[in-house]
Amino acid sequence: MSNVFYVYAHYRKSDGRIFYIGKGSGRRSHNPGGRSLYWRRVVAKHGRTVRILKRNMPEQCALSLERALIATHGREKLCNLSDGGDGVSGATPENRAAKARSMLFQNSPVSDRRVFEFYHSKYGKVCGPKCLVRKAFGLESSHISRIANGKANKINGWSLYENRHLPEGKSGPNKANADLVMSYRHQDGRGWSGNPHYFAREFGLNVGSLYRLHKGLVRSHHGWRLA
Repeated sequence: MSNVFYVYAHYRKSDGRIFYIGKGSGRRSHNPGGRSLYWRRVVAKHGRTVRILKRNMPEQCALSLERALIATHGREKLCNLSDGGDGVSGATPENRAAKARSMLFQNSPVSDRRVFEFYHSKYGKVCGPKCLVRKAFGLESSHISRIANGKANKINGWSLYENRHLPEGKSGPNKANADLVMSYRHQDGRGWSGNPHYFAREFGLNVGSLYRLHKGLVRSHHGWRLA
């Protein structure tokens, strides 16, 4: 067994506090590639210094030491997304979801402590304030707000837990078109009447082509005409 592995730690330059423990070989301790968003934000804010804690170890010994050190320092104080000892596959969806849950209310604004139940097929159910879920998973602020406020069913796979089975896109028409009612008839004799937003969603129609139908620029769209 090759003794080329080591265990290293990253410390904040600003105050010398440890914030990450890892196992690696070669230049892994200094390589920023493949790091989590949480790790990158700590480094961007505080800088980092690198220390090799123990060198020349077989891989399994390095993994065991990594796991023991993470447990000693406490994962709630570290950027590690797993308990260690599982190599490059440690940052699993379950680990990330657990990390998001462990961050609940830590440094979150008092005005943003309402807990939401979000869902993603990779991570499962994730509960927490918008700001912390957004930071833990690197989401756009506008996206998470639209989901939480019910303005979108699903964006990039994320939704409210209660809307997890709904398709991606807006949950309803724009306010300006909320009361608009149109009637359509298909060439096979079917008829439909209601808001164009729900009509397009029900039959999988292109919104732009439907708009041109309303303006009289096209006569039909997938067999549908204005009634």
